[in-house]
Amino acid sequence: MRGLVWGIAVAGLLASFPAVRAVNALATVRAERAALAAELAAGPPRSTPLVEPGRARVAAGRKAAQGMLADETRRRARAGGVLVERLDAATGQDAPGLAAIRVRLSGSEKAVLALVGELERERPVTRFRAWRLAADADGRLTLDAVLVAPWR
Repeated sequence: MRGLVWGIAVAGLLASFPAVRAVNALATVRAERAALAAELAAGPPRSTPLVEPGRARVAAGRKAAQGMLADETRRRARAGGVLVERLDAATGQDAPGLAAIRVRLSGSEKAVLALVGELERERPVTRFRAWRLAADADGRLTLDAVLVAPWR
């Protein structure tokens, strides 16, 4: 009889181990659920600006920012003696807070490279996302590029 009691006690202990693990797993899942519910209740995270406020264009919207970028590119190209062959909005290239335009510029090697350097160095920030340079037999360069600039 005594052996039977011990056997039942040992069997009960062995059977309780999976139950203890299940209770611990349940507590872990409940804690994770509570943390996710608190995160959801807090709302979306605050977005951080892409660049410092003084380095982004201030525009009413993406189209306005693209227009500002296009105007600035035309003005700088004209001042540098570079021909703007193509300039239009780059569709499908915009990320949130970025305006993009496609350009084709041509001129002397010195003038085109000076314009590229000026656009990249000056404020507000402008960067070339994608570009291709081609030289012709007369020593003129043609630059096909996508220009991007942050706006707010």
